Amino acid sequence: SALHDACGFMQMNDLDIKVDDSTGVYTHDPTMLEDDVLGFSRDQMLHMGIHDKQSLSLICTHEVAHCMLQYLSNTHQLSNWQEELSCDAFMGVRAAIDGIDTHTVEESLGREDPSPTHPYGELRTKYIEIGKEIGEDLKAHGIPVTADNILARLNDHIQEDATEIFKQEAIVNEIAMQQMQSESHHGATETTGSVGIV
Repeated sequence: SALHDACGFMQMNDLDIKVDDSTGVYTHDPTMLEDDVLGFSRDQMLHMGIHDKQSLSLICTHEVAHCMLQYLSNTHQLSNWQEELSCDAFMGVRAAIDGIDTHTVEESLGREDPSPTHPYGELRTKYIEIGKEIGEDLKAHGIPVTADNILARLNDHIQEDATEIFKQEAIVNEIAMQQMQSESHHGATETTGSVGIV
């Protein structure tokens, strides 16, 4: 299955999966990987244009990377956007190593609007491409494809883009906060927001 292949690539045991309203991981105890669960929404995937097994497997790789980053977070402190971009890069690495076409995934994520949890599409596709370059480099030099080896190469890009990422993330967060305050001042009884993890 797509999830099994993604877990295998990340050198993890298979995650439990449950049908959910959106696709994303539930990470529980950050010191262990065994309790993480993938919430999966077929409708969300179809809406995003993710119809084929290889594209779905790349999305699963992104989600499984969240589990790995949570587990490694004691050594890698990342903002929401940096974590998402790192997971996008893991997709790119997997695509390069396993010869998976990223066109469908890049087209889908490239259309995404920014939110407090997810960066804008152009930045996401940039990091998928960075991941592909990292994967090609690892393969060309016979370096083991491990989370640590990927992160060691990815860290330079994350640091290089940190100022711009933080600036854009802060702007989006400020806009979201103003919208929430505006809704609460106008007597709104509920707030809506994107909870999707993809």
